[in-house]
Amino acid sequence: MAKELMTYSLSQNADLIIGQSFKITVGLISDNIISQSANILFSKINNIIVKTTPINFNISTGGKKAEAIVDIFVKDKINDGDPITFNIDTNMEGFETGKFICTARKLDPESLVLTVDNQFLDLPTGPNDPSIIGSSCTSNPGSTFCTKVHTVLTDPNGKTLSGVPVLISENRSGNLDRFHIYDADKKIRIEIKKNNGFDQMVINSDKDGNIIFYLYSQESLSAILELISMIGGTTFTQPATSAVYAISNNLSSSNYLRWPSIAGFWSGDLISRGSDKFKVMLARYDNAKSGDIIIFYVNGVRTEHIVNIDDPNLILGNYSIELPYDMFEYGVKSAFSYIVVTLGGAIEPSFSLPLVYMGGVTSKPDPDVKREYKPCIIHTSLGIKTNNIIEEYSLINYDGIRFRQNGSHDPKKGLFMAIKVSDSEEGALPSNATVTQLNVYVDAPSGGPHKNGKFTNSYTQSMSIFTDSETGGKYILFNVPCCDLVNFAPREESGGVGNISFDYVVLVDGKKKYGKIWQGFIDSRTNDQPPCHE
Repeated sequence: MAKELMTYSLSQNADLIIGQSFKITVGLISDNIISQSANILFSKINNIIVKTTPINFNISTGGKKAEAIVDIFVKDKINDGDPITFNIDTNMEGFETGKFICTARKLDPESLVLTVDNQFLDLPTGPNDPSIIGSSCTSNPGSTFCTKVHTVLTDPNGKTLSGVPVLISENRSGNLDRFHIYDADKKIRIEIKKNNGFDQMVINSDKDGNIIFYLYSQESLSAILELISMIGGTTFTQPATSAVYAISNNLSSSNYLRWPSIAGFWSGDLISRGSDKFKVMLARYDNAKSGDIIIFYVNGVRTEHIVNIDDPNLILGNYSIELPYDMFEYGVKSAFSYIVVTLGGAIEPSFSLPLVYMGGVTSKPDPDVKREYKPCIIHTSLGIKTNNIIEEYSLINYDGIRFRQNGSHDPKKGLFMAIKVSDSEEGALPSNATVTQLNVYVDAPSGGPHKNGKFTNSYTQSMSIFTDSETGGKYILFNVPCCDLVNFAPREESGGVGNISFDYVVLVDGKKKYGKIWQGFIDSRTNDQPPCHE
């Protein structure tokens, strides 16, 4: 007669990290009432430390289910690739021995970092689970109710690690259980357990090294979740790529906070004196505490600009916060405000400060960020071909951006930017990278869309992945329209032309990185009326 199998929270051929400690849950189900003396016993132990005397089961109320939770410690004086073996038996008749043949492995600590796909979640107006809203976690403001969280565990050589138990908890207590959390298939809700006063869960990497789960925000439960992943018993502890902000769209209040104050500005037009950032002061508010979070809004829409209040006395009541001018649209009336999310989860909105941003920033890329990837390749409006490339430090003129028919079905205008993609070529983007924005910076004596010679813009929608028919190389393409680049004029007295630069922002494994700067010159005057048209 075939024996029944016990259940285990650990794969029987798992990779285990050298020095790791974790809990294994052993369960069994019987057709008969389970004896109060039922227990399990570990034997044939190699390279772990575990209790070797009988361990009693905790038996369910009905008497037919039992569970034992046992601490296991992987030895730290062993080598990568060493076998880790042990057996688990029970004194209950009819159950098969659990034979574990695992492997000691080293871990690349960076692979433990969890990537959060959607940083901001909205709060639903009713129940929110996969069976209700479907399988897609969209990133549309106002209807983003879930996010995927994921990583791939690897060793220092990039080989994936399977079956590794990863402990996941939170930096700000009391937020993890404000979400419903589901497994990679979105079918099983993951149980949150309390241990030593903090919420946590354990997820094992799958056969390909993936750690994947989904967070679903819940009605009326605002939260700021700062996820932490760790390997128990080791120093491997990593924060996620970003916090998860579950914030209601209903920001009405009977007691609004004071509007933000901008240094040197009271009302009307907001104009820079060349700097790309401005200073903001937030008034002291009641019961401000270390751990409160400030999120800035423009026209009632969340921005990516967030401030952690480490010390209320230093941050509040002073012009201590710097924000970029480009958070405002040029020449358009904007309502600038913020919310405070308190340590306890309450949301306090501010009054809005009306303004119209009228430019003045000296348009240039950030000189302080590290740039790892090749600059984009600039092509004229003739399209993506080698002989249409505009070399760096060359002049961009109207002929390079004007309308081209190029056949009745393929009209083109503006510049075409190509960003190289290759997993083997140094400086190229890896294939798993996502270009989130391509930026243009123009600093000319006069002209352009704003007539003042200054222009900065970001383009977030790439055209496609392009494969070069001659070389087989792959590129991510962007188009900068002619209307954004036309009629920049040189200095009248000297004829000195303007400067133009391009760079891009990319997400690689959930981390923001930057492309190198392409620099050139621009004189795009034209007599065409209207310009940029057929």
